[in-house]
Amino acid sequence: MKLILRIAVAGAAYSAGLAGWLLLPGYHPVPMLMWLVAVIGIFPVFGSALLVARRYAHEDPAPGTPTLRRPGAVVAAVFATFAALAVAALVLTIVASAQPLPPGQPVIEGGQYFVNDHGTLTPVSQAVYVAALETGQLGFVSISLVFYLIAVLAVGITGERLAARMHPGVGHR
Repeated sequence: MKLILRIAVAGAAYSAGLAGWLLLPGYHPVPMLMWLVAVIGIFPVFGSALLVARRYAHEDPAPGTPTLRRPGAVVAAVFATFAALAVAALVLTIVASAQPLPPGQPVIEGGQYFVNDHGTLTPVSQAVYVAALETGQLGFVSISLVFYLIAVLAVGITGERLAARMHPGVGHR
């Protein structure tokens, strides 16, 4: 469980770093392999986190254990707060950086910049091409960040519940 949590935290940090890089002013698209690692990595990490959470979901902690006195409860609360703040910051960032872009995928044909909208090529400037490329990458990286944070939250809460069940008296004064 700790391994899954560490990998999920690392994936969230990696995705947040890529998102931060893409939000810097100027031309900063990242190579496809870098953001594909973040996107593809969410599948095993998120799946493993759900399996761990499902396994321990119905195991209640010892009766009468105060919520914030349970082992790991503070860590789970910090993860929950971090996840909520990160999702809120992500939404605000995407809304704030939203630009009216022409529909379609950015492509280069014959040295010219275009957006390909279902086979129709629309010529655009290099600035619009770069903005469309970065916006697409930011969308994928943002989605991976959200799923990594959900995995962190699920495993963190599950770990807190499991610790409370295994050590019912720990944390009481």
